[in-house]
Amino acid sequence: GRSRWACCVPSLLGPLRRRSTGTATEPAEPQAGAWASWMLLINFLAYTSLYFARKPLSVVKVAMQDSLGISTGTLASIETAFLCMYAAGQ
Repeated sequence: GRSRWACCVPSLLGPLRRRSTGTATEPAEPQAGAWASWMLLINFLAYTSLYFARKPLSVVKVAMQDSLGISTGTLASIETAFLCMYAAGQ
């Protein structure tokens, strides 16, 4: 029979299919592993490039204040809101 999680997690269950006897699992397609490897590599490279391109708020604070024309108090509120959300996410 079909797994009860097959509808909820197709990406995890997609590469595995039961044989007609239902005793063992086998890869659905030979390309499934290669496709997953390429996706992992693409995601890793994308995250790595974004990680090295980012600038912390403390670095861009002065430039942001000058270009947007906001006061120091408003900038402090923005930074406080950011840090509160960051702390909540941790």
